[in-house]
Amino acid sequence: MLKTSSISKNVIFVLLTVIICSVSPAFAQVTFTNDEVQFLADNPGLAFQDFNNGFITPGSFEICLNPVNSESNDPCFTPGFISPILEFLSSASAGPLLFGQDFNNNGNPPNVLETAANSSRFEIVFLVPEVSVVGMQLGCLETSGMPNSQCNEDIGVDVFGTGDVLLASTTVPGTSLFDTFLGVESSAEITRIRINVLQPDNASFSEGLLNIRFGANLSQNIPTLSEAGLIVTVVGLMLVGVFFAVKRRKAATGT
Repeated sequence: MLKTSSISKNVIFVLLTVIICSVSPAFAQVTFTNDEVQFLADNPGLAFQDFNNGFITPGSFEICLNPVNSESNDPCFTPGFISPILEFLSSASAGPLLFGQDFNNNGNPPNVLETAANSSRFEIVFLVPEVSVVGMQLGCLETSGMPNSQCNEDIGVDVFGTGDVLLASTTVPGTSLFDTFLGVESSAEITRIRINVLQPDNASFSEGLLNIRFGANLSQNIPTLSEAGLIVTVVGLMLVGVFFAVKRRKAATGT
């Protein structure tokens, strides 16, 4: 027959094993913010990309080859203007469009890069693994040709990581002024971001960027306990404490 002390030791061993196994690296955590000032203060030195390559006539647009990257050589961009870390593409058959100021009376700022058609998605791809912090100036345009029409629609943002795993999603307001800032901070690598206007298929809105900032997250990913693991840990430590208290009492009484 096993002694009581041996059984107690086995119980403690099992509890400690469960506790150790409950400790796992924190899953990728993604936070969103619209506070541009605080975001830039927290993340100094980010790389910056806009689309002011040459002069686009106000009210007009240029068709860019798909994808837009550092090798682009078309009416939109010259080679080397786009960062070698970035790539932009439209899910439509045509490439992204570069719009001049106040296109179709939208009141938009000059040189905004948009998806080529309504109901298509705008993709931002990061070509190196170091990117985990992104700040974007987002907006949308009404492109049907109706006079004095402006876009004012919600924009969906999906953040993907290694293996094209969806890390997080959010929704932000989008306007023709491209005055919506969205900051993204992730504890894991960001491989691409997808944005699309959340509207019916027959609406003539397209979405895109005025500019983008990007870089590495300097904060470290610290292993944490899951909620269940934390409960097991507390209970386990209590039982261990009880065991040693009983052991000391037996030693003191000689029983």
